[in-house]
Amino acid sequence: MATNTLPDQSNEPATLGSDSGSVHFNQTFLKFLTPLASLKLTVALFAMAIFIILAGTLAQVNKDIWVVIDEYFRTGIAKIEFKIFFPPSFFPSLDQQNIPGFIYFPGGWLIGFLMGINLFAAHFIRFKVQAKGSQRTIGWTIIAVGAVITWLVIASGANKDGFQGYSLLSWQALWWLLQAGVGLATVAGCVLFFYIDKHRRAERALILGFTILLGCLRAWAISQGQAARFSDSSMRILWQLIKATFAGCVLLSGCIFLFKKRAGVVLLHAGVGLMMLSELIVGTMAVETQMTISEGETTSFVHDIREVELAIVDPTDPKEDKVTVIPQSILLANRDTVVSDPQLPFDYELVKYYPNASLRKVSSLTPEEKKEFENPATAGIGLDWIALPMQSATGTDMGGGVDTPSAYIKVIDKKTSEPSGIYLVDLQMSLQEIGQPVVVDGTTYQLYLRF
Repeated sequence: MATNTLPDQSNEPATLGSDSGSVHFNQTFLKFLTPLASLKLTVALFAMAIFIILAGTLAQVNKDIWVVIDEYFRTGIAKIEFKIFFPPSFFPSLDQQNIPGFIYFPGGWLIGFLMGINLFAAHFIRFKVQAKGSQRTIGWTIIAVGAVITWLVIASGANKDGFQGYSLLSWQALWWLLQAGVGLATVAGCVLFFYIDKHRRAERALILGFTILLGCLRAWAISQGQAARFSDSSMRILWQLIKATFAGCVLLSGCIFLFKKRAGVVLLHAGVGLMMLSELIVGTMAVETQMTISEGETTSFVHDIREVELAIVDPTDPKEDKVTVIPQSILLANRDTVVSDPQLPFDYELVKYYPNASLRKVSSLTPEEKKEFENPATAGIGLDWIALPMQSATGTDMGGGVDTPSAYIKVIDKKTSEPSGIYLVDLQMSLQEIGQPVVVDGTTYQLYLRF
């Protein structure tokens, strides 16, 4: 019998057919992604992340936590001073401020961006969809449903109105369901312990330990009775976790269809990517403010305790005040410079600015303090009071203090270009609704340095 054998062409290069261009592009793209998916790069990025977190933590000894976040984490390049590695609590005899030198290091945003690329490249190269046909369709459909559920969970937890949300059940019923779930998990652990083969000692030991832990937790809850119940605010967090767990289970079932045994790893990495995206959105778009409401009063505004503004109030209109506001960024950017703007009733110059200060009576200063602290005020409240600079609040302060800035403003008449005086404006006075009167061209204005 005569037989013919077809030549093996599996190792031959692709011909210039219709698919050769796409194959070449895919190969080039994979070669480009391969170094970006390196595990060594992952380890290096994690090491850099650990170092920048350490540096940011130590920097809070001398800086406010929000300053550290902006300078170390929400930035591409961080400037790390050597002195932060010698905190006074560990080196009490060393003058930290006299330690020179610094290095530039990748900041949180740059490290996070590179981690995102590394994560994407690793998934694109190593995690292939193993399902085909109807299983692939079912898997992607379940993941799409899980993504919608995840979005609904995130949207329900955003709580834009600032009021506590409520679950479908009462908090008490939710607590009972939690206790029942812990009890069922304990029973299931016992059954699983005896079901697993005896030679699988590691799995049996892990399940036994987890079952004992759940049993002790359930016994403690029974012994404490109603005292063991979480507060309503904690139950709200628990309800959010339950919803998130349900969304995760839906996504995991879809990943099992598509990625088989690697489903858990794929979903875990997707969760890490979602958290990184969340931090990027928060860092670039979120606005954090406070609303102060005294008992029995109403309010209609919020403020940011990390920034101040210079408010110029014109009270001449009996119906409403005309307020012109100069943000802190503009105020500090034009320090020691005469600022003139058509919207301002007068020109001004920022003579001095203290990020944190305390007010003292001028008459209470000692001769030594009068020599050390010059009073630049020539009119107004500053003739009787002086602002003394203080160290800014730091992230390690136990009292959670807030900086109270002070500033000296030179007011200049637009028509004559003559200064009417240098005035003291202070946040503490503004909090007590005490303004600094300024008379320009026959009109009395009120100056406030406020949140």
